[in-house]
Amino acid sequence: LVPPARLLVYLLASTLQPFVRKAGLRLRRGLRHQWVTHLTRHFLATFVEAQCLPPGGAAGAASLPDQRIAEDVDKFVGLVMALSLDALEGAIHAYTFGRELHAISGRLATVAAVGAALVTAVTLSLGRRLCYLYSEERRTAGEFTYALTRMRENAESISFYGGQGQEVRVATAKLHARQSAEWRRLGRRDVTEALRSSCQSALCAVPPLLLAAGGLPGAPLRPGRSPSGGPKGLEGQGHRGGESHDHGRHDVAGRGGAEVLGLVSRASQAFEELLEHFSIVAQNINDFSRLVAVARELHAYERNAAETSSRESRQEPGIVLVSLEGSGGRAGEWLHVRHLTLLLPSGQPLIRDLSFSAPPLGGMLIAGPSGIGKTSLLRAIAGLWTNGSGSVARRLLPGEVLFLPQRPYIAPGSLRQQLLYPSGEMRRPTPRGDDAALVASLDRVGLGGVLARCGGSLDGERRWAEELSLGEQQRLGFARVLVHRPTYVLLDEATSACDQALEAELYRCVASTCAAWVSVGHRASLAPFHRVRLELLPGLASELLQMEGRALPER
Repeated sequence: LVPPARLLVYLLASTLQPFVRKAGLRLRRGLRHQWVTHLTRHFLATFVEAQCLPPGGAAGAASLPDQRIAEDVDKFVGLVMALSLDALEGAIHAYTFGRELHAISGRLATVAAVGAALVTAVTLSLGRRLCYLYSEERRTAGEFTYALTRMRENAESISFYGGQGQEVRVATAKLHARQSAEWRRLGRRDVTEALRSSCQSALCAVPPLLLAAGGLPGAPLRPGRSPSGGPKGLEGQGHRGGESHDHGRHDVAGRGGAEVLGLVSRASQAFEELLEHFSIVAQNINDFSRLVAVARELHAYERNAAETSSRESRQEPGIVLVSLEGSGGRAGEWLHVRHLTLLLPSGQPLIRDLSFSAPPLGGMLIAGPSGIGKTSLLRAIAGLWTNGSGSVARRLLPGEVLFLPQRPYIAPGSLRQQLLYPSGEMRRPTPRGDDAALVASLDRVGLGGVLARCGGSLDGERRWAEELSLGEQQRLGFARVLVHRPTYVLLDEATSACDQALEAELYRCVASTCAAWVSVGHRASLAPFHRVRLELLPGLASELLQMEGRALPER
């Protein structure tokens, strides 16, 4: 009978076992979650910083991750954890079965280790291209996904051109390329795995052959015989013992044969287990190739960021951004540009030795032919263009300066989140309350109808980037000016999709809210809202003009 104490321990262990296993699984999940979060945030920060560089400023920018970052990091972490646990489990099993096999036959243990090394070498030699094929499959799959994304984002323009057939042909070609890459990888994987399995099956025939050829270490004596050569246990017995000789011999022979078969079976099983766990790389060649491919991509992201940082550190003297708050600037001063030269990534100058000061009140208009460098100048003022020389001194306090591009960024979320972007809250509380101020800002820029689409709720979530036209998106940018009330604004053709009447109203919103602003634009209708005009001329020349007779809109 089992002692009650031992039975109680067994029942307690059986009861707790599921909870212990789930706790271990939960621990692994938590570790994976933290690891994925850390790496994703790291690579996202690298990606966002790289997108702020001037065109061509990042080496290999085409390979940067965008939406694939999370997928790559998740695959990397999952494969590392799975293969690490498999390696730990394999080491434990290899030790256990290695000791057992060595106790049976040391030669078998050596053959298992050598055989596993040969199988691994053959598998790696045949499967060395799996990593490249997997990378090629991922690249073609990304191109196919990108083609579909472009079709979705530009469906209206494609329809206007009547280019549906062309787009379908391009997407179909990308699909065929992806399927071809996948077919080649699967073919190489199948051949590699078939050869590995064949080699292991051939090696599994070694234990019986080796034991039969070299004898069985520790095998029992010849059945029915004693050490002296006579029948075992029958010395000195008479005829009665002889009568039972045949019966005893058959009984001992049966027991000896069973022991031999059991020994061979144990040796074969231990040999197979040892061979399998010694060949862990060959067993998981497909997962290892995926891990190497994903690790190379993540390393490429990191290398691009390091090269960009190194290149920026070597740029001398570079464009220096100076804060007027800490430089003793006079009250009202907010922007000074001194001897500014902008260089393209090729080293060709775009703007040379430009100096000016923005007026402390009212607007300054930057004009000139297309491609002359107006937007690049605005990027340098914002601190996004560093390739060149000279200095830009401006107000840098958070919330003091707001940038309005030609196509405003539309964040995912509700209408409230669009208006409060990027800070998420109003910079200056209003007496009427936040909601009333948000609704008033929408009405003033002519977007009251957009609020009506959401049933009058600011918290209605829609796909605003798809639902709002470019003109409505530009008006939403001006609504952000009314909500955040910055002191200064930088506008890059921010009213290009609006008619002149609406443009005038939007600039009146800026004039009534902000102290000063700098605009990039071509329209003559912008002149009444600016006191100074900076004309960028061909040949790297510039001209600064006072807008005589222009009235400054009242704030």
